[in-house]
Amino acid sequence: MKRRSAADLAAAWAAVALGCVAIFWVSSAPRAVPLGFAHGDKVLHAAVYAVLAAGWYVALRVTWPWADYRRHAWLAFVLAALYGATDEWHQAHVPGRDATLADWLADAGGAALTATLAALIKRPRTEPA
Repeated sequence: MKRRSAADLAAAWAAVALGCVAIFWVSSAPRAVPLGFAHGDKVLHAAVYAVLAAGWYVALRVTWPWADYRRHAWLAFVLAALYGATDEWHQAHVPGRDATLADWLADAGGAALTATLAALIKRPRTEPA
């Protein structure tokens, strides 16, 4: 697999950075916006971190295309889950917000879903005999 262009690398990592900045910005708001259904915030956390993990996965694949895709999936999960932990810590210091283990578990769950799907979708196919 060939190495990608500098533009591809920049675009992939810019998307990850933009996602992290957007999460930080929304987390800085003094109140969360209610979604109108039970556990809506957990669904939102999982969805946002699923997308963030997908961004990490793509950026890692573009940067190191020769590495094993399962490592990219695992690392994307770890990075998104760690960013979720820092986001919860950040929210603990924002008036009107709180940090909860349940929110972080939703973050990590969304990231795990993406990592699992990435590993399953990218799995090499065996040739028919």
